[in-house]
Amino acid sequence: MRKLIAILLGAVMMLSLAVVGVSAADPVPVSSAADFAAMDPAGSYKLTADITVEAAYGNGETIVPFTGTFDGGGFTITLKDTPLFVRLHDATVQNLKLAGTAKGDRDLGALAIEGYGFTVKNVTNNANVIGPAEPTENSWIGGFVGEVYAKEGHGTAEASCPTLFENCVNNGNVDMSHSSKDARAGGFVGNAAKYQKVTYKNCTNNGNVTYTGTKTNAYLGGFVGGCFGNDFINCKNTGKITASKASSVGGLLGRGTPSSQNGDQSSTFTNCENTGDITNTGTSAAGIAAYVNDASGTTTQTYKFISCTNTGKVTNTGSHAAGILAYMGTHTLLIEDCVNKGDVSNESGNAGGILGRFGGDYAKAKEYTCTIKNCLNQGNVTGGTTTGGIAGFARSCTMYINNCTNDGDVKAAGDDAGGILSSSNVTTVSEVKYVGNSDIRIDKCVNNGSVTSEKGRGAGICGYVWAGGGAESVVTSAEVTNCVNYGAIKGTTYVSQIMSYTNKKENVVKNNVGLGSVAATTADATPKLAFYAFSSAQLPPELKDNIIVADGTEYATWTTETGKEGKDQSRTIPIGGSTEKVDGDTTIVFKADDYVTVKTEAEAKAAVAALGEIGYKDPSAPSNPGTTDPGGSTVITGDTAVIVMIVCLVSLLGMGIALKARRA
Repeated sequence: MRKLIAILLGAVMMLSLAVVGVSAADPVPVSSAADFAAMDPAGSYKLTADITVEAAYGNGETIVPFTGTFDGGGFTITLKDTPLFVRLHDATVQNLKLAGTAKGDRDLGALAIEGYGFTVKNVTNNANVIGPAEPTENSWIGGFVGEVYAKEGHGTAEASCPTLFENCVNNGNVDMSHSSKDARAGGFVGNAAKYQKVTYKNCTNNGNVTYTGTKTNAYLGGFVGGCFGNDFINCKNTGKITASKASSVGGLLGRGTPSSQNGDQSSTFTNCENTGDITNTGTSAAGIAAYVNDASGTTTQTYKFISCTNTGKVTNTGSHAAGILAYMGTHTLLIEDCVNKGDVSNESGNAGGILGRFGGDYAKAKEYTCTIKNCLNQGNVTGGTTTGGIAGFARSCTMYINNCTNDGDVKAAGDDAGGILSSSNVTTVSEVKYVGNSDIRIDKCVNNGSVTSEKGRGAGICGYVWAGGGAESVVTSAEVTNCVNYGAIKGTTYVSQIMSYTNKKENVVKNNVGLGSVAATTADATPKLAFYAFSSAQLPPELKDNIIVADGTEYATWTTETGKEGKDQSRTIPIGGSTEKVDGDTTIVFKADDYVTVKTEAEAKAAVAALGEIGYKDPSAPSNPGTTDPGGSTVITGDTAVIVMIVCLVSLLGMGIALKARRA
């Protein structure tokens, strides 16, 4: 085997000698600021020394965009209060380091003020970017580029020119302080305009992005402040993203506006991570993306978060906060294999370990679908209103939460708290309120954290499910199946290990197990301790085969309704007991044991085992250790891998020789 490898290596060396001289035309060397300023805008250039630049390329009475190729050769350009380029149009910039400071009077970036269709590879920015004090127009600033705009101006979908950042790092701080105009700020790009698909691949932002102004229409992100549809692949933010009174503050994205008028405005976040603290005193804050919304047009766009992780602390005092995505109001959302380890706190609004809120348009409830699958929350979640371990608030939408686990403690200062769906501890969709034509499905989820509602309902799995707000709200249902609660649940009104409150007879609560506890936080809480509660003039939902463990507490099922003749139909049913309710001329007998059965701990654990695989499973954990990957293909290792690599090199060099012969 070693002789074979030696022979192949020798062949590679011989072919390498033969292919010498096969190259494109050499770029023009640049060794001074004067050389840089004198470049042809469409030429190919390579930096051969460290230089200092005091004026941006292309700046003058007539702005000249750079459309060529600039190779930094690994050298550094120091900026003296200026960006490097004014505009980049279909240009390539690579292998460069930037240092110093960039300043400007409106849009601004260390690499360029603006541009479209450009490619930036292997570029590191160490320059700080300082925004204008009080611009006369809206200001977009980024660590690399201020704005990515549409070709031929802010045009149409047909004018889209994909832009790429690959293997780039921003270490510079980005600072904005003005309050006079709208603001966008990002570690890479301030704003990416409509129809402009920007892709960030294998990139990192280490710089802090800060906004100290008071303009509420401000968006900040570790990568981009505002965009329509961008993709993020293997990207990481470690910088602190901080704002006062801003609309949207996120670890990677501040605000996304996926226009549904024309073109692909969807966004995907794949294998992305945030470790920086996210702080806002405005509308939204989140570890990955803060706010996504657009109700115009008819084309449904999709936002995907795949295998993303947040470990940064998320703090807000406004409407929404979450570890992954704080708010999405329209279109289609998928969050899969994501993990939040950072604490999430929202002083006055809703909060979720993974998702803060989804949905909001009654008329299009069925069109807007949210799927959260195989996600894990380990951070503590504290909210002012609806607060959940996985999701905080679902409104007028279809939501599926499958195989998720909450390990964090959940606490709501206001109405509802839940482990999973607010007032639940396994799939947190904190509250489903004013839901029009909506469906909520929670299956195979686990809650391990404590859940506390200081002024309302608390539940281990799903909290408050209510249909109301108009005729369009009559088709609302929820299913909570095959879930397990281990947490301690506390509340002041309805308290449950599974679901705390609903008013829909279509709901299904089945095959769930409660191994935790429930308790009232006040002496006059009603019901004292409830497994399940429902209201309105409807038959009870389908509750079957649910199990709780006896812990000496008087469990009860609570029902309430005012009859047609104004008679109070409220009942408390001790476990093992029954009660009657008059529905018109019909007398209905409720038997508590039909809904929930008290078992020993051993019996309850056996029931959990019978559920099979539930909760979050680490997708990187091997399902079958050995010499095959999860898909069953053979993994090439050792000498075999070396041989394959050498054969590939031989093939490439052979192609080079053929190319040389043709040119000769």
